[in-house]
Amino acid sequence: MFKLSQEINNPQKKTLTKVAYQKILDMIIDDEIPSGGILSENVLADLLGMSRTPIREALRMLQKDDLIEVIQGSGTFVKSVTEKELSDLFSVRISLECLAVEKAIHYIDDQQINKMIAEWEALKHNTNINWKQVVSSDNELHRMIIYKSHNNILKHIYNLLNSKILRYQRLAAKSLGNSEVTILQHLELLRLLKAKDSNLICASLENHLIQSKEYIMKNM
Repeated sequence: MFKLSQEINNPQKKTLTKVAYQKILDMIIDDEIPSGGILSENVLADLLGMSRTPIREALRMLQKDDLIEVIQGSGTFVKSVTEKELSDLFSVRISLECLAVEKAIHYIDDQQINKMIAEWEALKHNTNINWKQVVSSDNELHRMIIYKSHNNILKHIYNLLNSKILRYQRLAAKSLGNSEVTILQHLELLRLLKAKDSNLICASLENHLIQSKEYIMKNM
């Protein structure tokens, strides 16, 4: 007879692990725990009000996401941002998203695009910019392009990278300093998606992602 895994036998543990994972991920993305910052199971357990077991499991998940590293004899640390990783990730994103666009333009409807345009226009006219909202809207748009490609392999690869992508999207927003450039870039991209010209969309995507990478590099 097959044995159910401990995680399935204990749904509460599974839920707590997911909560711990998301909260620690948010702290890394928001730079509350900076690059090179130490991750103590005891400190995190006290901070999040839970036992060390879900914290330990969450840290394993984050290590699998390549966001943290374990150094024998020293501890667990948030991985530092490097120019090599930055260049590699953005090169992969350009390739994935330009490939996705070819199919996605046939499935993205005007209603979805108009809704996103309205959200970005609202951000443009908001004098008190919520950077978390900018990052969230940014992630939503790029994920839509991937998901509307209806290519399951592309979606799988993107999902594996999503935690890293979120971290770099936050770094790009923080490095930019003001919101006008990124908002205008996303509005242009949405209007091109509406026109369904894959070549122009890919050129706009590449320009946007290269500029994001350069903003981060300038502030490293």
